[in-house]
Amino acid sequence: MKNKLFLKMLCAIGLCLIVACQSNIMENGEEVIVKDFSLKVTVDKTMTKVGDTVTATVVFKNLSGEDIEAELPGWIAELGGQNTEDILRVNFIRASQNPVLWLSPDKSSKPLPKILIESGAVIERKFKHTLKGSYNLEVYAAAFFITNADMADYNKVSLICKPKIIKVR
Repeated sequence: MKNKLFLKMLCAIGLCLIVACQSNIMENGEEVIVKDFSLKVTVDKTMTKVGDTVTATVVFKNLSGEDIEAELPGWIAELGGQNTEDILRVNFIRASQNPVLWLSPDKSSKPLPKILIESGAVIERKFKHTLKGSYNLEVYAAAFFITNADMADYNKVSLICKPKIIKVR
């Protein structure tokens, strides 16, 4: 229990850093494009009530035209991530809270799980959240992975979508 709380607190610090460093983002409607990748989040409800379940769907695309060899960040690996789908993350938070949710991607001294993001790949993942209080939600989606074009130089990639707002009746 304490480890999960500690990881959540570390995640909160990381998102502050990521949000502060996002100068290479282009937005095309709801889709965010960074370098050769895009990310989009949709929600099945924009109005809900306490006890309802909201589903967020995240779609990630490799627009580069090349297969990309990558690694999962250490913090995702420590949470049990092993597959390409594990790069996608969603957090549901109260609309009044600060959007501090994830750790920045990192290079660990341990071998990290390797993934292949194929040319033209479209990765889709659904996340569910049951509303337990009468507060509006913000839904944040992100993709985290580390590419290794040159063995000595790791290029950290992260994409974060603008939040979706879910209002509570």
